[in-house]
Amino acid sequence: MSIVPAVPASAIVRRLPHQWFRVPEGERFLHRLLGVPVFGWLLDVSGWNRRVLEPLRGFSGRRAGLLSLEHGAQASFIAHGICFAMHVLLAVLALFSKHPWSGALWVLLPGLVVHLYPVLLQRFTILRLQPLLQKMRPADCVG
Repeated sequence: MSIVPAVPASAIVRRLPHQWFRVPEGERFLHRLLGVPVFGWLLDVSGWNRRVLEPLRGFSGRRAGLLSLEHGAQASFIAHGICFAMHVLLAVLALFSKHPWSGALWVLLPGLVVHLYPVLLQRFTILRLQPLLQKMRPADCVG
């Protein structure tokens, strides 16, 4: 979990095509099915968003800050995605250990909560931002 801030996600986001972060509307059903909004609510109730996430993102709550919020969600998506990939790799390696299934599960399960759900939450956030950004991009933004 402490690797997430060390991942140069902002630099990676700038180099990837914007279309790579496009979230299809049909994914909303999957997010609701997996309880992603509930996970976001738990982060709100626990104070995580207020104490940690809001200072990191610096979102003003205004229309002008939507691009910054999108960039922060994309960077978080990349950082947590890379870390979840590490969990998957370590779980695969654990399959070749003395206790393959239990070892793999003990490596993978924390990654689901700490990295996969944040990835899904960022995609959920981006999905909610897309219509707002689509309205303002032609008039207010270049690219």
